Amino acid sequence: MNDGGYLIPDCLDGISVCLSPGVDRTADFERELADMGIRSHLIDKTVDAPPDGFTPLSFTKKFVGPVTCAKTDLISIQDWLDEVGETAREDMILQMDIEGAEYATLLATPRNIRRQFRIIVLELHNLNALGNRAFLQVFRDFSDMLLQDHVVVHAHPNNIRSPVRLGEVVLHPFLELTLLRRDVLRDAIEEHRHDLPHPLDHPCVPELPDAPLATGWFAGRR
Repeated sequence: MNDGGYLIPDCLDGISVCLSPGVDRTADFERELADMGIRSHLIDKTVDAPPDGFTPLSFTKKFVGPVTCAKTDLISIQDWLDEVGETAREDMILQMDIEGAEYATLLATPRNIRRQFRIIVLELHNLNALGNRAFLQVFRDFSDMLLQDHVVVHAHPNNIRSPVRLGEVVLHPFLELTLLRRDVLRDAIEEHRHDLPHPLDHPCVPELPDAPLATGWFAGRR
C-alpha cells in the first residue's frame, strides 16, 4: 500500500469486522482484510461511494466526529456502530485516517466502545505542532486515553512530510500507529520485536525519501 503502510499483529482469529473511517479513493487495507475473511464498514463524507471494485458491508457518506450532528453530516463512533448494527460485537478492528479529527473523535468515544476494538490502526496528524502548549495537552490526554486499554505494537512515520526538529526532539508530522488491546497482548502474543523499522515496513510515498522513526519515539529501538 502506498498511502498507509499499516502493519497489524498476527492475532486475527475471531475478528470478522473492521470499522474504517476515512476512505478517500483507495481501499487497499480493507481489500487485504477481506481476503482474510474480515469485511469492512466504510464512512467518508468526501467521496460519493466506495472505491471501484470494492463492496463493503456498508458505506456511509458522513464524517466521523466527537458528536452526532445531522446538519453537518457528523456522526459519533458510538452512533455509527448503532447505525450499522455492530454495537454488540466485542472484537473488531478500527482503522482510522481522518485528517486530524482523530483526537477529538476518540477522546469523545466512551471507553466501553473503544474496548470493542481488539486492534486499532490510526494515523496521527499534525505532530509537528507538539511545541504548541495547547496541542501538547490534547495529545497527552489522547495518549493517556488510548493507553488505558491498548498498547502500541508498531509505529511508522508517513514520509509524505519530512520530520522537523524541536530542540533535541525530532517530530514526525504524520505517524501511523498500530495498537493491540492489553488482554490480547498478554494472552495471545508470545514473540515481539524490539527493532524498527520492521522488515515489512516500506515508505508510504515510494518516490520520496524515507523517514525512519527517530530515536526517542521508540524506547526499544536499536
